[in-house]
Amino acid sequence: MNLNFDFRSQMAELVAEIIKLNQIPAPTFEEGHKAEFVKACFETIGLSQVRRDRVGNVLAYLPGQDSRQEVVLAAHLDTVFPAGTDLAVKQENGCLFGAGIGDNNLAVAALLALARAFIRLEVKPRYPILFAATVGEEGLGDLYGIRGLLQDYQAEKRQISGLVAIEGHGLGNICHQGVGSRRMRVSISGPGGHSWDKAGKPSAIHGLAKLMQRMTEVPIPTEPRTSFNIGTIAGGISVNTIAPAATMVFEVRSLDEAVLAETFDKLNAIIASFEVKGLALETAMVGNRPAGKIPATSPIVELCRQVYQALKLEPTYVPFSTDANLALSLGLPAVCLGISRGGNAHRSDEWIEIEPAVLGLQALAQITLGLAGHE
Repeated sequence: MNLNFDFRSQMAELVAEIIKLNQIPAPTFEEGHKAEFVKACFETIGLSQVRRDRVGNVLAYLPGQDSRQEVVLAAHLDTVFPAGTDLAVKQENGCLFGAGIGDNNLAVAALLALARAFIRLEVKPRYPILFAATVGEEGLGDLYGIRGLLQDYQAEKRQISGLVAIEGHGLGNICHQGVGSRRMRVSISGPGGHSWDKAGKPSAIHGLAKLMQRMTEVPIPTEPRTSFNIGTIAGGISVNTIAPAATMVFEVRSLDEAVLAETFDKLNAIIASFEVKGLALETAMVGNRPAGKIPATSPIVELCRQVYQALKLEPTYVPFSTDANLALSLGLPAVCLGISRGGNAHRSDEWIEIEPAVLGLQALAQITLGLAGHE
């Protein structure tokens, strides 16, 4: 069966949808309005079993002939930008500019465009295709959307023949290796007081500074690639107040789960042994994304390579931290693919190119049908 995916003629529709999506705020944990918009779109398109699941993901099916396996297409709804961010979109020189435009509103629009194309062409896949707009992918969301979805698959003993996490950036990239990360919040508290009257009393900020200095002295492996970063610090009341509280959040990333655990444990040991009289210390894990990978020779990776090369796209194999991480850590056939080219992700001046999205959508359609089969 030859299918004519004429995505080029649908680009005006795609651009309009990207702009609509981009103007709906969706900070992590606050994706509700965008989720309801996508749910309504799925219903209008004509997909089956449209619903919000127990963690807030928006799910919809294109039914298949054989329900023993399913193909999952996932694009995350949330962005890194807090409420109140200017989400206006500018179109210029074949590009769209806006906070969250590529990460991940283009991908969500691509999910809708693909569903619309399959319905219009009356695609009848062998295996059902689940279209999933997920929550909690960014930052401290810790992948809770895709985590909940995969937990439900495991509990119900449903099989996944292939999972594709969709991102706006990275056309031509094939990610079959997930970068793992562990994140911890460290809080120090003390008595505080006036900086002159109570001079000499322990300061939470001084204590935190000493702890951070000790942590930065830990050697970080270079092979496999591993990183350590203290991302945020906060605390204190005023310049003339001994700080009664101070907090930092740090993360460790690695391509290898064992190295990730070992490096994190070394840092945690320093925290556990840290002691300053008069100061109390508390920790809380705020993120645990597992590392994982499948071989480059896996059928799903090989399918992506063949489709890209047929479309004259040179595949590039790169590791990322995405919704695919959990599936890869479980050994499931999973990849993360990009729809177009762009830059400045996680910045207010993020941008994407419009024209390459035609190729990105064509590749996604062919890869999806390669996984699901069709008449």
